[in-house]
Amino acid sequence: AGGEIKEYTELLAEARNEALKRMIEKAKKMGANAIIGVRFATTAVMSGVAEILAYGTAVIVEPAE
Repeated sequence: AGGEIKEYTELLAEARNEALKRMIEKAKKMGANAIIGVRFATTAVMSGVAEILAYGTAVIVEPAE
């Protein structure tokens, strides 16, 4: 018993990428050109089901003068 379930690992990676993509899209809609303090959170919703959240602070970065 034990070990990695590769299919589940791949699904989690896809979910993480989707969460990141959605966060970036939302930041762009808000007029941001960067996101700082990015974090991921994973929660087991029920047996065999998890949700992945990506969150951070959308900012507008300007070049230094």
